[in-house]
Amino acid sequence: MLIVGARFKLQPAPTHVRVYRIIYTDIHQFVAHRTQTALDERFSYVEGQVIPDGQGGWLYLFEAATYYNPSSPPNDEVLLAGLPPGAEIEETSYTGWITRLDPTVNFLKTVGAWTIYHPWLDVFLPRFQSTS
Repeated sequence: MLIVGARFKLQPAPTHVRVYRIIYTDIHQFVAHRTQTALDERFSYVEGQVIPDGQGGWLYLFEAATYYNPSSPPNDEVLLAGLPPGAEIEETSYTGWITRLDPTVNFLKTVGAWTIYHPWLDVFLPRFQSTS
């Protein structure tokens, strides 16, 4: 198949982003919450990271964001329902959100480290369901 043209309906981008971060120590709870929030589509963006805890173990960072305009702000209580308390909440502009990695990438390019292999890895894990 060869696609020679396409049409897309453009719409205005949101102006604001509210970011939620929660640290987990239990990988099973972390994966369950990540899976559930992705399935119920309560956030515009969901990501997770595994980070060293400094003692030879691991912590699990749940990061989610919702895009919005000031006339219709998100309801934190609804978005965080069923998740552990104590979420770190950050407000940023949409432009700030989509360009948040630019300073890091530019720094790595400046010091010549961008072309060196680095341990950034995106992994998409399938969701398995029991057939029994």
